[in-house]
Amino acid sequence: MERRIAATVLTFNNHHGLAEVMRRLNAQTRPPDQIIVVDNGSFPPAACDQRPEVRLIRNEANLGVGGGHNVAIRAALDGGADAVWILEHDTFPDFDCLERLLDVLDEMSAGAVAPDLARNNWERVTFPGTGDVHRTERFTLNGLLIDRHVIEQCGLLNEHLFVGMEDWEYSSRLQAAGVSVFVLGTPAAIHAHRGVGRLPSWESPSRLYYAARNAIYLSAPASRRRRMAGLEVAKGIVECVRPRRGVRFALARWWAACDALYGRMGRRAHSGLSG
Repeated sequence: MERRIAATVLTFNNHHGLAEVMRRLNAQTRPPDQIIVVDNGSFPPAACDQRPEVRLIRNEANLGVGGGHNVAIRAALDGGADAVWILEHDTFPDFDCLERLLDVLDEMSAGAVAPDLARNNWERVTFPGTGDVHRTERFTLNGLLIDRHVIEQCGLLNEHLFVGMEDWEYSSRLQAAGVSVFVLGTPAAIHAHRGVGRLPSWESPSRLYYAARNAIYLSAPASRRRRMAGLEVAKGIVECVRPRRGVRFALARWWAACDALYGRMGRRAHSGLSG
């Protein structure tokens, strides 16, 4: 019996990217049986093609990466999906991507399969020939195809993180549960970052806060967590004198250390970290 596949797409203020993802989903050699788009509080709200197999869910507010994906995953499982294909508004799958992922999921009796990603700045790339499929302990959520039984066994994504390291935490959880995860040997999707400079977590006080806070929060044992928090405080002092950085970046590191140690997770409450 053929699996029922639901493709889920999380989007936030990226209407151009969403349109490209939908175009590629419509052209898959093995099309998904259902497409669920979750608009994570975009302004203006996202829109997508009105077809029976496409469902648009609008969140009233930004629930974060984990929260937004979980809304889509729950809807997919409630709709009877046997496997969920997790995408975002900047994940552009090649036209045979789902077919290749499904082949591995069935042939390897895998719990999940991830595409190898070509990271690119909105440019077209030529996908190379087929390479060797290999097992992995770490994967990205961009393009991950996961069996529903794995989700039922290991749970949904960690919503406490809000932004950043959800894939790292979920990888660790699946590894601990003994779930077999494979990755395609050659790129089958583009993760189309809109910038080619430094990572956003270092360009924005807000993103720096989440990156630092979540890294500390997920660290174990507690003694290592305290050491990492102390290091962030020291880095914050250095931020005060760094060119083009200053107090906002220092506050990001200081708040990250305090919030992680005291378990203040979810969406940040510090308005001074905007940007």
